Amino acid sequence: MEYETPRAYDFAQADAGDVVLTMNNENDRVRALAKLPGFGDAYLFVGRMIDPQVLQHLKSAQLATEDYKNLQRRYADMQITATLLFVVVGLLLLLAAIWMGLLISRELVNPIGELIKAADRIRAGDLSSRLPDSVKRLEEFDYLAGSFNRMTEQLQSQRSELIEANRQIDRRRHLTETVLAGVSSGVIGVDKDGHINLANQSAAQLLSTSADDMTGGYILDIFPQIEGLLEKIKAEHKKSVQGEIAVLSSRTGKRTFLCRISVERLEDFNTGLIITFDDITELQAAQRTSAWSDVARRIAHEIKNPLTPIQLSAERLKRKYLKQIETDPDSFVQCTDTIIR
Repeated sequence: MEYETPRAYDFAQADAGDVVLTMNNENDRVRALAKLPGFGDAYLFVGRMIDPQVLQHLKSAQLATEDYKNLQRRYADMQITATLLFVVVGLLLLLAAIWMGLLISRELVNPIGELIKAADRIRAGDLSSRLPDSVKRLEEFDYLAGSFNRMTEQLQSQRSELIEANRQIDRRRHLTETVLAGVSSGVIGVDKDGHINLANQSAAQLLSTSADDMTGGYILDIFPQIEGLLEKIKAEHKKSVQGEIAVLSSRTGKRTFLCRISVERLEDFNTGLIITFDDITELQAAQRTSAWSDVARRIAHEIKNPLTPIQLSAERLKRKYLKQIETDPDSFVQCTDTIIR
């Protein structure tokens, strides 16, 4: 045990009351320095040799410590590597998820896009647009496509029926207008509020106005003489009424109209009136002329009835008594001939 003078730092720690342990450079011995209380400036300095086995353990512990420190340094590298590995794996999983999401979104978006395009074509008026059935879709989108195609088929069928119905209505309207334009009777359609919604040319001519001026006007403003018949059909609740109306016009004078009013019903609701009228002024004159002709014919018949016996009697007188007349027979013949003639 060679003596080695402790360092001043060791004495200072010993003065502070600590036990200072030191080892030599070879680490094969250990020394301890402690201050001796009660002896003034005196210290106890002891030392002993370390057991080689302990040194071996110590060396092993140092090696283990160095290995641990190396492992710690390597652990940081491994941690960085593992982190990078996790980041790469995470990125790969993220890319795979994005790719799967794109595939799924394409499966979702493509049918919706086709549906939107088909709906736009239908909105533009192409009701023949259909979603294809051969495309592979999700079961829900197949059901939606089938429902959409059935809906468009129904819309197309209903539009065709509506177009055909409108064509028939147009044909009937043209036919009605042609018939109304060709008849000599005046025809006026009146709604439930009393406004004219239909008037043919004959009605305008009979009322000395135009059909355009009549349409939309109030019936009593244009044809006030019909007020009595309107009140009659409202009071009696009949389906139709008929009567003669005298109309005084500055242009045509006094005219007589035979007017008929019929109630237009839709189911049980009164939707308006149909007014038809004819100018029977000339007909009444003709009827009066015919009546007077019949009277004259009867008078002529009554006058003619006694003429035949008179003629026969004159002819009989001429045959029977002509030979018996000796004085002025010519005068007798002349008188009988006059009677006969």
